[in-house]
Amino acid sequence: MGFNWGVIGTGTIAYDVSYAIESVPGNKISAVTSGKVDNARQFASTFREASLFESAGDLIEKGNIDVVYIASPNHMHLQMALLCAQNKKAFLCEKPLSVNKEDALLLKETIEKEGVFGMEAMWILFTPYIQELLKIYRSGKLGEIKHIRASFVHVINKTVKQMHGEGVLADLGVYLISLVVQILGKPDDVSGYIKDTYADALLHYNSGASASISCSYTTELENEICLHGEKGTARLHAPFYRSGFITTHFFDPRKESASTTKMINTNPYALPGPAKYVSFLKRYIKKSIPVKSYAVPFKGNAYHYQIEEVNRCLKEGLIQSDVWPLSQSASVAEVIDTLMHHHYSAL
Repeated sequence: MGFNWGVIGTGTIAYDVSYAIESVPGNKISAVTSGKVDNARQFASTFREASLFESAGDLIEKGNIDVVYIASPNHMHLQMALLCAQNKKAFLCEKPLSVNKEDALLLKETIEKEGVFGMEAMWILFTPYIQELLKIYRSGKLGEIKHIRASFVHVINKTVKQMHGEGVLADLGVYLISLVVQILGKPDDVSGYIKDTYADALLHYNSGASASISCSYTTELENEICLHGEKGTARLHAPFYRSGFITTHFFDPRKESASTTKMINTNPYALPGPAKYVSFLKRYIKKSIPVKSYAVPFKGNAYHYQIEEVNRCLKEGLIQSDVWPLSQSASVAEVIDTLMHHHYSAL
């Protein structure tokens, strides 16, 4: 069983996700609309079963579709999603779903009232490698997470609009914040340095945990995600969004503490020359043994995993994904809104 999809917007991401939609058996693009008619015609000629509609309202109300994929400009996401919900059309909406917590919660209330499925297209969270990273965290092997460090760079020549809901934080940083919220929950305090093409943010928790994220259109960054726990670390290597390569390092903090105590006299027998480093090398080798690196296989451009999740939810009659519910989208929107508010207040 598959579904007919309508697409609002015809930018690059709309093409990428639409190819992913049709890669999932039974799913096809059946309708399209765009603010630029020529772009919509080109899109319809690419996806030959797609009917062309003059407006989003016409597509949602009259199109022979089961699900709407919203890839319109950011500031229109909420409006399009609400229109879908009010017309009882399931939707998958590009991020950011909204620019503040209140709008996200309004959308959540609307889909619950109308009994229709809705989800933010946080595709990263549905990939096998991110799910593996979350599995490692949930196993408890890392112990309590004390810090998350993540960065995302996509060097592009992009004109950034000076408006809320735009810029690198809403475009790239949203993925990193979403993963942090999945693991640590909504932060108790946030601070950051925000520009339209570069952003640094620090998320603080009353538990003592923290997360630091960086994102950029112009500056080379690590493009990695690293979880630091009391009992180990887990690193998703660059580029984390399509890497699938993970390294873990587990250790016993009690043994580490004991070895630190023994370091008071590291050369008790006054061994000559290089022999005096034997005890250090022993500790170093012992500490390095638990390191494990492995690849997590994935297919295609990885966008199709979120499509499979939409299919699952629709077949099971769910109105929200339990992997990424709208309440989580609201938490992320609140974090970004707070950071952007601090930014504009400082100008």
